[in-house]
Amino acid sequence: MFTRLGRLFEPPGGVPFVTTHAALPVADAIGPHHRIYWSGRDPKGRARVASCDTDLSRPGVVLRVSERPVLDLGPLGAFDDSGVTT
Repeated sequence: MFTRLGRLFEPPGGVPFVTTHAALPVADAIGPHHRIYWSGRDPKGRARVASCDTDLSRPGVVLRVSERPVLDLGPLGAFDDSGVTT
């Protein structure tokens, strides 16, 4: 059964590779918590994959946010040089 929990996460402020969005979430159970992978966008609109750890029993409480992209941009000229998503 599906239970709506409301907004679990908003893009963090002060992270250079994420200024907008927390799109395309994918959750992975990590012990008692969940790691949510999501795509954020930088000021140029390029997407990178980041993650955050949450406790679904406490919606809105974020335990950790990745300091660097989990998946970053590829080299110039590569298929992923303008963004990657989950």
